[in-house]
Amino acid sequence: MRIFVFAIGGTGTRVLRSLSMLLAAGCKMPQNTTVVPIILDYDLANGDTTLVERILETYQIVRKNAYINTSTNLESPYRNDSFFATPIIRLDEIPVTDGHQTNIARTFHVEVEGSNGTFGDYIGYNHLTQPLGLDNTACLMEALYNDNPAGNSKELHLNLNVGFKGNPNIGSVVFDRWTQGKEFQFFEQNTGAGDRIFVISSIFGGTGAAGFPKLIQTIRSSTHANVNSAKIGAAVVMPYFKFADAENSAITATIFNTKTKAALNFYESCGLNDDVNALYYLSDDVNNAPGLYNNAEGGAAQRNQAHIIELLAASAIMDFANKTDIELNTNKAYEFGLEKDTYTEFNISYFGQTSKMTFLDNMSMLTYFARFFRKILPEFPNASYIKDLGLNANMLLTNAFYKKLQDFLENYSEWLKELSENNMRKFEPYKIGEDDNMRELLAHKVLKKTFFSTPLKNDFFHEKMTKAHDKYHNVILRNEELFLQISRDTMQEVLSYVENYKL
Repeated sequence: MRIFVFAIGGTGTRVLRSLSMLLAAGCKMPQNTTVVPIILDYDLANGDTTLVERILETYQIVRKNAYINTSTNLESPYRNDSFFATPIIRLDEIPVTDGHQTNIARTFHVEVEGSNGTFGDYIGYNHLTQPLGLDNTACLMEALYNDNPAGNSKELHLNLNVGFKGNPNIGSVVFDRWTQGKEFQFFEQNTGAGDRIFVISSIFGGTGAAGFPKLIQTIRSSTHANVNSAKIGAAVVMPYFKFADAENSAITATIFNTKTKAALNFYESCGLNDDVNALYYLSDDVNNAPGLYNNAEGGAAQRNQAHIIELLAASAIMDFANKTDIELNTNKAYEFGLEKDTYTEFNISYFGQTSKMTFLDNMSMLTYFARFFRKILPEFPNASYIKDLGLNANMLLTNAFYKKLQDFLENYSEWLKELSENNMRKFEPYKIGEDDNMRELLAHKVLKKTFFSTPLKNDFFHEKMTKAHDKYHNVILRNEELFLQISRDTMQEVLSYVENYKL
């Protein structure tokens, strides 16, 4: 099964960042599931988009180097209970049934014709005056859209390559071009029976609010049976951050709620909710937030901190993927529940058992692994797993797998750090820093020294890695895959030890 994840606008892209972290942590997907992320955003120079594409590419390199069959040179399908278990592929990497080469770009994002000009260029406004004799049509356009080229709320002179700046009325017009393009046609032609679709978008800005309804309606009206009958899930993200109004900015946070209400009313009135099998609504009360985001209209300057809402939206994709077709035969809306209700900082203790089993325990294992990889593994003790895998300082610095693994784990640690420092809503599941002390890694649970032992010392990890390695002495695995597998087994035992250890 493939899950096509359409990430619309900045929020959709940032949710992909969280999704890549959950998949790297080994969060469970159905057997033989492949994720196909598709970024839909006119603002291709967006700082978040650039970062997320780099993270997705790094994920791919790590996984392909670990789970490739040397005899066939093909990447293995979903691997059960391991880090980087689920394959991530680009749209152009989908095997084409007729064997023809694709003519779509080798990127995770979709470029749309006309995105380098203004909205006026896109609709032909600049050609409506004399000598064509269409002055009245030009006047109509000026009545519908702001024509002041110097104003903050300019619309006809809005450069599309920085997005729609919170204007869904523009986005709804422009988005038609993508659903008529070659990428969407390729998606339609190569969607298989049983494949699923998930859409992520905010509905309080411009790109997501415009793109979400258009995309759903186009999918349901497709002439391809595998597309129009596919199970569809959607994370509908309502306001979860705010920023100060800026003098020269076209985006005003004070009307986010108004836009959200208008969008929700439209979705209900046009029957859009009935076209989606599983709707996940997410929002956050920002009135009591201690800080503000920077007001960046687009481009490289738009680079927001990771937010817990984006993590929860990513977990909704996991939830949707693991539901059966029977569960998805009726259209339902879902909400996320917490063990505790708070407006202060979050940690793992605030979440219920289902959340812990679904994604938090996996994140904890990857967090221990990231600390182990950076601080403990480079000791290279005289252990059988070290010798068997040929691990040494040069290997970590030059081998493509280990170099990219280190890059990804650094991105993961930075993501966790941003979650814990987010000035809108802090989520601190782990103590991220340079401290080597594994006993204090879980923010809500500190392991104390006892009279008999000091838990989670470096020797503890090497001992557990050796024992895990010995279990696979009769199993033929690539060194890279074996390293990920014994690391996963070790961190699973470490987490079990931590959970059962008396404080």
